[in-house]
Amino acid sequence: MIQLEISGMNTVLDRINGAGKRLRGQLLTAVKTAARRIDKQAKVNLSNRALHVRSGTLRSSIRIEIDSAKLEGIVGTNVIYAKIHEFGGTTKAHIIRPRNAKVLRFATAMSLKTKKATKYAYTMEVKHPGSKIPARPYLHPAYRSAQSEIVHDFQQALQRTLTP
Repeated sequence: MIQLEISGMNTVLDRINGAGKRLRGQLLTAVKTAARRIDKQAKVNLSNRALHVRSGTLRSSIRIEIDSAKLEGIVGTNVIYAKIHEFGGTTKAHIIRPRNAKVLRFATAMSLKTKKATKYAYTMEVKHPGSKIPARPYLHPAYRSAQSEIVHDFQQALQRTLTP
């Protein structure tokens, strides 16, 4: 039989049992800090790094949710096109029809001098063949860049709680 004795283990277990609310508070603070780090970096990544900013809708839609009961932080967005930009993918073939007009209008000729359309084509609908969208991640790199700081924050939270 192999027997192993760890000195000081009872002291560590007593501290863990006695820490209770204090430990939970420290860990909750670490969760909130981690979520803020990821949120901030994801927004930086969306500032013309991962995607070219047009309206800023995706960047401004990133939110943090903290579940205190589960000690869980979620950083994400509910924008419908966010997932395809993060992971890439393909869109299905579909028909494009006008929404706010009777017909669709496309420029067919441009002035070299003014760089404005000079001729147009009109149609009732366009058959789009679908698109292949490459992955342009912004959330995963945000997590990876903050990972070592997040681990350090949790280590510090445990150390502050369990060290005399």
